Amino acid sequence: MKNSGAQAEDTVQLFAERSFFADFVFMRPHFLKRGILKEAADVLVWIDDTLVITHFKARSRNAESLVLPFSERERSWATKNIEAALRQCRGARRALLDGRVTYLENPRRGRVPFTPSEIRRIYGVIVVDQIIAPYDPLRSVPGLSDPGFPVHVFALSDWPLLCAELSTTPDFISYLDFRSANLGVQPFLFGRESDLLAAFIINERNPETKLETLPEIDGLGPLFGENLKVELSRRDHDDRPSKLIDDIIDHLHDIDDSFLPDSGPVIETVGKANREDYVFAAIALSKMMRTERRIAGRWLFEKLEAAAKEGRDRYFSMAGQASNGFFFFSKPSGPNGTGEGTDGLDRTCQASITGANDGRG
Repeated sequence: MKNSGAQAEDTVQLFAERSFFADFVFMRPHFLKRGILKEAADVLVWIDDTLVITHFKARSRNAESLVLPFSERERSWATKNIEAALRQCRGARRALLDGRVTYLENPRRGRVPFTPSEIRRIYGVIVVDQIIAPYDPLRSVPGLSDPGFPVHVFALSDWPLLCAELSTTPDFISYLDFRSANLGVQPFLFGRESDLLAAFIINERNPETKLETLPEIDGLGPLFGENLKVELSRRDHDDRPSKLIDDIIDHLHDIDDSFLPDSGPVIETVGKANREDYVFAAIALSKMMRTERRIAGRWLFEKLEAAAKEGRDRYFSMAGQASNGFFFFSKPSGPNGTGEGTDGLDRTCQASITGANDGRG
């Protein structure tokens, strides 16, 4: 049977991969220290110039549902373990920036060369599995608010909420920016992340927002629950097109050499794609925030619907950065020639990338 720490790791990995997509999640990177192999992090998130170093601490307990008062014993355990995790985050930061980690491994992307010279932002994240009354970790461990390296403490019980509301890597990092800007200004209570997350959402997810007060979710009034249901339903409806981008990312990763066509679409400027092109396309799409995916997905749905109505194939492109873009091919008929595919559309898509594929995070 797994111990509580391993179970906490598995839980966070599960939610992180669902939320951030597995493209940017690297499990247990190692480095050598005085000839001994050490873990730099339990989970490392790496995207472009940003690293999120994550460590877990779990409190052994007999009653899963019992919320313990913040007694001196529980305070002592929390302080000791958060301080230990903070030291681990700082040690991992040094090892990563000093070049002691030369590559990272990812189930989707394989072995990826790590280039510390490109890193500009590093955050620490400590996830604590402790069923306890809300408390402010910063009061016990002031070093968490180091402006040069902010380290954020989250309750494991809040992690599903975070990953549901911050469902892409850029969205999560934007929230860490917001949290860093206000760390120490307002007490961030362990186990009450919903208050801070609500403030972030109310302020239109602006990472530069400076807080004066925090909303208290429990005190928002009897209509809050009903309003929340309406808001969640509206958001789920708005997010539907964005899930098409999620599906394309997964589909691009599923393509293997046996699937790749002998020749590209009949467009002279687009050559035959290879496996690396598809992975590169998936990574580029994964860097889009949820709102960006909504816009792109809605646009793509319109093109697919037009193909279905016209009863003919359509080719169309979506501009990206100067060095890359996306090309899509849509067929109006379903897999059995019935004219019906997923949601009434056959989402047959190909993506081709121009420009250098440098394999970075």
